[in-house]
Amino acid sequence: MSVKFSDEIKELNNNFRSDSNEEVNWYLLKHGEKDEISIHAQGSNGYDEFLEHLDEEAILYGVFRVKAIMAEAESTKRVKFVGVVWTGSKVRPIKRARVSVVKKTVEDFLAPHVVFTAETKDDLNKSDIEKRLTANAGAHRPSSYEF
Repeated sequence: MSVKFSDEIKELNNNFRSDSNEEVNWYLLKHGEKDEISIHAQGSNGYDEFLEHLDEEAILYGVFRVKAIMAEAESTKRVKFVGVVWTGSKVRPIKRARVSVVKKTVEDFLAPHVVFTAETKDDLNKSDIEKRLTANAGAHRPSSYEF
């Protein structure tokens, strides 16, 4: 089955990615019955708020912003997108298998710099996120990150 993203989801993604965006710095999509994808939650209070909306009984796909503070100029910040494929710890095995059917399509749509597969909030600790972002930074290594 092919996944289709509604106009509402496409608009949310475009708003999220906009440099002038101040309203949305994370969002979560829910994998529903029959592989429907819908908006689960969105917000403007960053990483901690994102974590609050993860549901142990749901399959979710999300993305949040992290600002990389550049070493050469502390005033320079580069936005990085962190993708999450969340399969809550209470999701039944038969539903877990459905993730593999749509994961690649959803990841391509979210287009994050890095992707984490997680079952618990501990799988999304800041230290691991910083390490992965730094490993993918290339020649422009940040001195720190703002969540």
